Amino acid sequence: MICSVQGKETVLEVINGTHAVCKSVAEAKPSSVALDIFFKDARQISDVTNITLYPTPLIETVSPTSGLVYGGTTLVVKGRNFRKLGRSFCAFGDIVVEANIHSSIHLSCVTPEIAAGNVPVKFSLDNGMTMIGNQSF
Repeated sequence: MICSVQGKETVLEVINGTHAVCKSVAEAKPSSVALDIFFKDARQISDVTNITLYPTPLIETVSPTSGLVYGGTTLVVKGRNFRKLGRSFCAFGDIVVEANIHSSIHLSCVTPEIAAGNVPVKFSLDNGMTMIGNQSF
C-alpha cells in the first residue's frame, strides 16, 4: 500500500491490524496536511483526510551512560520535540519500561534489571509504534 502526504508518495508500513506507519516530510512546527492511502494499482482505500504532523523528536544526550545491573538508575534523556502521543517507553535491548515526558526537551525512565555489558537503548513516544535513538547503556 502507498500513502500520500502533502502529495508526496511513500510506502505504508502495516504494524498490525489497527496501526500503520507512513513516513512523511520533516516538519519544523505542527501543521495540518492532507493524507491519502491507496493500493499500488491506484485504487483508493481512504478518502483524503487531514492529519497533524509534528517535528521529529531528536535525542541529544542520555545520562548516565552506565548503572547497576539490578536496575533502579534514573536515566535522563535530553533532546528536542518530545511530545506525548500515547504511552512512552525506554527499551533496554528487549526489556521495555515506561518513560515519563517532563517537557519538550526532557524525559526519563528507571532502568530495569539487565545483564552486565553494553545494552542498546531506544525510546518511543507513541505507544511503541516507532523507536528513536540508538544509545548504549
